[in-house]
Amino acid sequence: MTLARLRFVLPETPAGDAVRRISELIRSCGGRALLAGGGVRDLLSGRELNDFDLEVYALDAETLQKTVSAEFPLDTVGMSFGVMKIRHLPIDIALPRRENKTGQGHRGFMVTTVPDLSFFEASARRDFTVNAMMCDPLTGEIIDPHGGQADLQKKILRHVSSHFSEDPLRVLRGMQFIARFGFTPAPETVQLCRELSQTELAAERIGDEWDKFLLKGTHQTAAIAFLRDSGWLRFYPELAALPDYFLDAVADALEYAASRRTGNEADDRCIAAAILCRYLTKEEAESLLARIWRRNDLQKQAADLARHAEIPAGPLPADPSLRRLALTVGRMDLLTRIAASFFPAKEEEWERFQARCQALDIWQTPPVPILQGRHLISRGIPPGKVMGEILRKCFEAQLDGKFTDEKQALQFLESVKPPAAD
Repeated sequence: MTLARLRFVLPETPAGDAVRRISELIRSCGGRALLAGGGVRDLLSGRELNDFDLEVYALDAETLQKTVSAEFPLDTVGMSFGVMKIRHLPIDIALPRRENKTGQGHRGFMVTTVPDLSFFEASARRDFTVNAMMCDPLTGEIIDPHGGQADLQKKILRHVSSHFSEDPLRVLRGMQFIARFGFTPAPETVQLCRELSQTELAAERIGDEWDKFLLKGTHQTAAIAFLRDSGWLRFYPELAALPDYFLDAVADALEYAASRRTGNEADDRCIAAAILCRYLTKEEAESLLARIWRRNDLQKQAADLARHAEIPAGPLPADPSLRRLALTVGRMDLLTRIAASFFPAKEEEWERFQARCQALDIWQTPPVPILQGRHLISRGIPPGKVMGEILRKCFEAQLDGKFTDEKQALQFLESVKPPAAD
């Protein structure tokens, strides 16, 4: 076991103060609280610590609950798995446990809490060595049973043990860790991933990992290479069928888009999804996105945006075409950001495209019909097939630029002849 010292100072925040006090309470009862998991990884990487996972040794569940609840309100919904939460603070407290695979899926485990479990065995159930370190918040001591510090220093992503295979989601976790932190996967980890399958994974868990990959990552080229090398592109056959140069173009565009995220999660996700689908047919795009997310609105919007991604970087279309394009894609601003990701050198083209869309008032919203049913009713035309046909013709004329406001629209309406009755 490797031990080291860390210059660790808990943040002067309510959560940091609470972690310090909880650790003191646990120590006063003969137990030991250790920060565990990704928080230690982030701490060693110089990142801000916002969520705290404490693992408590040498105390049984009853004593732990009684000790902590004396000063902190607890949510004990997860106590059957040895987990409790501090209410209103980002602090989870868990007992060390053994997990035995008993069935399919992430719920197919039998969990047994073992307060006197060794540090080595307790951390062996974690996914990667960089996530298997622990730190004493009162002394700064790091406990590193699996060489996580060395792997973190070399930016190597290596699985901890054979327990890795018990949850195939860890392959997708590897994908998003590579994208977010620039890790290089260890060859033996890549080989192990080839033996796993995502068929038993719940759809929401898959979407969560892809969200982290696409919304937080900045090294998408390496992450896509990992999917390819691990054989996991087979679960995304639409991408697997693309030539390498198309996949490389997608990865480059994702990295460009990552550097220009706005923080609007829905927009950033839609842009990333459309980039993924750039070289797919509409049907292929919707199939791929349905496999990643259960978001019907995203599937259609991203697929439509992907099909027109080159337009803002090319010759400026005529105004009627721009208006109709806005109806198809919904958001011309998103379309322009997608185009910029694939054609970053064509800044003048997509800036000109943006200026024209803003002048036409279709930059963020598609055209809305100026003439409505109420206008026709006031002229004695009742709701029905005739009204619908007149409104359709008027909207087509509006898209063609024959009128731009209500006064002009009403004047145009006078020239429209009702269709002949059947």
